[in-house]
Amino acid sequence: MAANTFDIPFRRSTPLSLSNAIKTYISSKYDQHPDMFKNDLETIERLRTDAINVVEPHVSGLLKLGKYAAQLRWIIGKFPIDIGADFTWYMALGYNTQRPVIQNNLQYEWANVLYNLASLYSKLACSCTRTTTEGLKAAYNYFACAAGVIKYLTEEVIPELRSSPPEDLDTMTLEALEQLMLAQAQECFWQKAVLDRNRDAIIARLAEQVGEFYKAAEEAGVKSNAISAEWIHRISAKRYHMAAAAQYRAACDCLERSKYGEEIARLEASLAHVKNAVVEKKYLTKAYLADLTGFQSKLVENLKRANKDNDMIYLSPVPPASALPPIQKAKMAKSTVPKEITDAQTNLTETGPYGAPLFAKLVPFAVHLAASIYAEKRDKLVDNELIGELEALTTKLHDLLQSLNLPGSLQALEKPLGLPSGLVAHAEEVRSQDGLARIRRSIDDIAKLKANNVTMYQEAAEMLSSEESADRLLREKHGTVRWTRPASRAAASQLYKELEEYAGYMKSAEQSDNLVKDKVKEHEAILRVLESDLSKVEAFVPNTQRVKMTPKMEREVARLRNCLNEVSRLESGRRRKIETMREKARTDDITTDILQETAHLERTSPHTKIEPFQFENLFETRLTTRYTPERTLIQNESLEQSQLESRLRESNTAFLACRKTDTVTEEREAALQALENGYFKYREIVQNLNTGRKFYNDLAKLLGQWRERVKGRCLERMSEARALEGDLVAGVGNMRISGGGNVGGENEKVPKRTSMDVEAALKTLQPAQVQTSPPPSRQLRFSDRRSTTQHSISPPAVVPQQVAAQASPIPPPKVRPIALNGPPSTPLPAPTPTRVVPPPQIPSPIPGLWMGNGVTPLRFAGESPESSRRAPQAKR
Repeated sequence: MAANTFDIPFRRSTPLSLSNAIKTYISSKYDQHPDMFKNDLETIERLRTDAINVVEPHVSGLLKLGKYAAQLRWIIGKFPIDIGADFTWYMALGYNTQRPVIQNNLQYEWANVLYNLASLYSKLACSCTRTTTEGLKAAYNYFACAAGVIKYLTEEVIPELRSSPPEDLDTMTLEALEQLMLAQAQECFWQKAVLDRNRDAIIARLAEQVGEFYKAAEEAGVKSNAISAEWIHRISAKRYHMAAAAQYRAACDCLERSKYGEEIARLEASLAHVKNAVVEKKYLTKAYLADLTGFQSKLVENLKRANKDNDMIYLSPVPPASALPPIQKAKMAKSTVPKEITDAQTNLTETGPYGAPLFAKLVPFAVHLAASIYAEKRDKLVDNELIGELEALTTKLHDLLQSLNLPGSLQALEKPLGLPSGLVAHAEEVRSQDGLARIRRSIDDIAKLKANNVTMYQEAAEMLSSEESADRLLREKHGTVRWTRPASRAAASQLYKELEEYAGYMKSAEQSDNLVKDKVKEHEAILRVLESDLSKVEAFVPNTQRVKMTPKMEREVARLRNCLNEVSRLESGRRRKIETMREKARTDDITTDILQETAHLERTSPHTKIEPFQFENLFETRLTTRYTPERTLIQNESLEQSQLESRLRESNTAFLACRKTDTVTEEREAALQALENGYFKYREIVQNLNTGRKFYNDLAKLLGQWRERVKGRCLERMSEARALEGDLVAGVGNMRISGGGNVGGENEKVPKRTSMDVEAALKTLQPAQVQTSPPPSRQLRFSDRRSTTQHSISPPAVVPQQVAAQASPIPPPKVRPIALNGPPSTPLPAPTPTRVVPPPQIPSPIPGLWMGNGVTPLRFAGESPESSRRAPQAKR
């Protein structure tokens, strides 16, 4: 059979100084100096240069691509994928092969290198001589490895891309390529069976499965926007050719078993399949077309002979094609992930073929993320649970004192003239801190922070709204059939979800701000007194005459005073304990423990990427054991306060029972208590304002990161829209693979819109300060950064988005020529075959092929004698 093979074209890249990007990142994000990794930086630069220059089908390229891919897989665990290097790659398939796709994404770089590894395997397979057993073995192994790399890309790499993949890396394209490689691998088995002159029934089952693989490749290719019309037609021809070969071999088997009527039916079916294949002659090589037409002539001769013999001799009824039993498929080919991927991490050793892993002494980026996550968990525990509970206990105690009118009632009796020393100290504290002026400055600062946050939120919201409007205009202009990319809210569902969440945060914060303002307004008068001169404070409190106390009254006063002194001591002790907790949290560094755990994980699971979630158990254990004494302390504080509150109530009840008051005394008591309450309200307001300032600062960081992701997503969507708009306007949508037609549908009503309407909508995608189009050298840029930082405001989780690139499934009228075979190369040694058990649907082992049944050893033509070979008739 004339060669009609499919090899995957290489993806092209441009030179890039990856070492500079890594060096810059180490300098800015790590404590280690980049000069420590000078050799590693030089090595990664050399590896990339070697890998992107693999453009010939030679086995030496496997090592170059494998080494660079293995090192990329390793350093992805050391650095974030958006390290700051803009990787430029050109698509290998489709109609946009001259348009670069630029992404700041290490995972994207790894995906492209693996794609080229699959391409190299396919080209090596196509360069093999397929007229000998050794050549067929080598071709099968190469095709199976190509399919294995594509499968690995689909299942392991592309889902972690965190950005939209290019057209020739989307799901349908990769599925089509994998099935195409499997079809050609299975075809090697079929050719091997023909070469060894196996039984017709076996050859028919092998050919039927080849056709099934080609059919799956064709179905996926039609759904892909990157598989050209030429490839689709060639795949269709191969599909029908193999179906014809299967029916022909089944007809020969029927002749041997004297099923003359079924023989004729299968010959007719085979001839029909060949005619379907010949229909695609416009896209086939002359040699392959000659092979098909020769096969067609042979079928016509055999069918004429079979009809004549049956009419004159056998008189067997000829069943209709629909009544023919299906040919049982013999699936022998399977996707095999090559050693360049499976052994990648084990080969990264000092003496291994890939050399030592680069940047091994650099602390993995996941460790930094894990340390920051632990710090946030620790701060949340200390601030909210430990310190928060202590402060809640103190607030509860102050509420009790206020309800008992203490210490004002006792101070009015003990000191009828002047101000108590404690109150003087409180007034001095408020006055030294500027009192109301400080509160107003804090409110103004918070208002500015809030306005900045609202501005960032509105800018992002306007970008999303403008992009959605532009997409809606274009969808109305071109119709939903041709404008097939996802709608804005579906393509960026996470961003729209965060839009609502951030709106909720800001609304809740505004309510809290209003409560604080109301609190300031309510206590403004008493705060003005506290921040004034001491003489004005004294004038606010009326004086009374000293009351002569009875012995019983003196005892009750002393008892109550002791309780109040205990309250003061308790508060003072808590302030010291809170400061001790904060100092303990500041010195709590978990980095050493994380590094030890990282080393353990790398030893036990060298192929597993280090992720922050793997340290969750370490976090919980450390937080539990390290802060158990503080939890016990809070329980003791609560118990002690409960007992003190009981004594306070009892002492105050006894004090009130024996106290004699008059109007002036009551007025002094009320004034003293008002000043005391005002002081505590002042401290409460200051604490509320500090919390609000921290909230808005943290929210500003999150909103800034979210706005940048919105901007990047809108620019990406705008670039996609311009590209798709250009294709459709140029007439790309006026042709299907099978010919012309109304793409939008005959009955579809498409509203008329001018390009100026759409262009005006596109220009409103972002605020004025945002660049509305990518720079000339970057026609398309995908970027979806992720932030793993958490804050006390419980920000929305930023889930990496995976938005499949969808474009018009209709190819343009011009087809790009595809090379049928790569350039010639040095003859390759046949790889050592492996022993494989055939699938359970094959009822009996196929002798003479490459796979046994677990008992029959693996055999090749000429390796062991075969019994009673029959002389073949004229067959394919």
